[in-house]
Amino acid sequence: YTIDSQFNADNASMQGRYNNIDVDYWTIDNPTNDYPRPNFAQESPQYGSTLRYFDGGFVKLRTVSLAYNLPKSIISSLNLSNVRIYFTAQNPLVWSKYTYMDPESIDSISAGDVPSNKVFLGGINITF
Repeated sequence: YTIDSQFNADNASMQGRYNNIDVDYWTIDNPTNDYPRPNFAQESPQYGSTLRYFDGGFVKLRTVSLAYNLPKSIISSLNLSNVRIYFTAQNPLVWSKYTYMDPESIDSISAGDVPSNKVFLGGINITF
């Protein structure tokens, strides 16, 4: 699964005279192959179009629900028949090499796209 990121193509051009997103680019002290060194005199790095493609593999924890019913010995003294405490989380964690967005949302990412929502819900059910 490959992500075609127009967002990265537009914002990580490595043109030294424009603002870029924070990427791991080559320097003498950091000899990495992720991005070339920014260059003020270069409008577009050689083979720069390849910088927009990313590994889209991911693992996602989609829904987690936890609930606990208080023991009868505790709630009977309060004249209650049941007390249940619960918590639910949707999309709480995504493990991916692509750090800018949730790779499941789309396979082609542009500047106007938004990541999937994280929803957390908790509550108490009390039965008299």
